[in-house]
Amino acid sequence: MRRAQASQYMRLLYVREVSTGRRLAGRVALIVIGIVAAVVVFWLERHNLHDANGKGPLGFADVLYFTMVTITTVGYGDIVPVGDQARLVDALVITPIRIFIWLMFIGTAYEFFWQRFVEDRRMRKIQESLGDHVIVCGYGYAGSSAAKALASPEGGSHRVVVIDMDPERLEEAAEAGHVGLRGDCTRDIVQQQAGIAKAKAILFCIRSDEIVALATLTARNLNTGIRILAQVKDEENLRLVQRAGAQEVIAPSRLAGFLMADAVNSRYTTRFISDLLAGHAGFLRIVERKVLPAEIGKCWGEIPAMLVVAIERGGQVIGFWDSPTLRFEADDLLFAIHANPDKPGMRVETAPPL
Repeated sequence: MRRAQASQYMRLLYVREVSTGRRLAGRVALIVIGIVAAVVVFWLERHNLHDANGKGPLGFADVLYFTMVTITTVGYGDIVPVGDQARLVDALVITPIRIFIWLMFIGTAYEFFWQRFVEDRRMRKIQESLGDHVIVCGYGYAGSSAAKALASPEGGSHRVVVIDMDPERLEEAAEAGHVGLRGDCTRDIVQQQAGIAKAKAILFCIRSDEIVALATLTARNLNTGIRILAQVKDEENLRLVQRAGAQEVIAPSRLAGFLMADAVNSRYTTRFISDLLAGHAGFLRIVERKVLPAEIGKCWGEIPAMLVVAIERGGQVIGFWDSPTLRFEADDLLFAIHANPDKPGMRVETAPPL
C-alpha cells in the first residue's frame, strides 16, 4: 500500500542511464545536423539572398556566414532574404531549426551546468545543516521502518539521511520527509556527503552481508566514534560485522526462528515479544534510562508504572534474577518495560488452544 500511494508522485519508467559523455555527444550531433540542414536550405535558396554590400552571387562562405548569424539571431543585415519565397522559407523552415537549436543549447546548459550547480549548492547547504543526524543505508522494509521510527517524536525526531541506489526508494524517502542520497554506501565519498563526520549513528539495512561488512569498515574509518548498527542475513556473519566495527548486529532470520519455535509451545508469548519489538508502535515499550534521584534505594518492583528487569552498573548488566534484593544506586542505568502512553489499552486477541 505504501508503495502504491507513493507511486502516484513518481516516474513510471526507469531505464539504464546513458553516460554524460554520450548524452553530450548526442546533443552536439543534433545541433550540427540542424546547422547543416539550415546551410543546405540557404544554399538552395541563395539566389533569393541579397548582399547589401553589392557583392555578386553568394558563395558557400557567404551562405555559411548568413546561416550562423541567422541561427544565433545576431542579424547584421548585410545579407537579407529577398522575395516572398525566401521569407517563407526563413519563417517556415529556418525558424523551427533555429528554435530547435536554441532549445538544445538551453536544455544542455541547464542539465549539465545549471542543474548540477543548483544541486551542488543544495547539497552543501544540507551538509552544513546536518548534525547529530542518523544515516540509514538501504530503504527497504527494514530501512524505511527504522527511518520512520527515528523521525517520529517518540523516536527522538532525528533527521534522517537515506542512502540507496534505487531512485524509486529515494523518492519514497523524500516523500516521507527524509534527505535522499543516491550512491554506494561502501564508498568514502558517499558517506562523507551524507555527513558521517557529524552523524550520531549509521544503520545498514542491506541484504548483502558482504556489502554490510565493507560499508561498516568504511564508516568506522571515517568516524571512529559513530554508533554503527547493522543487520545480517546469515548468523555466521554476526562476528564478522562486529569485528568490522558495528556495536550492534541483528540477524532478523534468527529472531524469527526463535519466535516461531517458541510459538509451538505457547499461545501468547510470541505476541507479547512481537509487541515489544514493535517499539513505539506497540502497546509495551522497553526503555533505557538513568535512575532518578527519587528512585535511589528502591528495589526492582518499587518503581510505579514500569517493570525494571535489569540494570547496568559499572559496565556489568545485572538482572532481577541475579540479585532479587538489589537496591538502585546513583548512575545506575535502568532497563524496564512499561505501557506505551500512545496506546492506552492493550488488547490481545484470544489465541486458539494449543
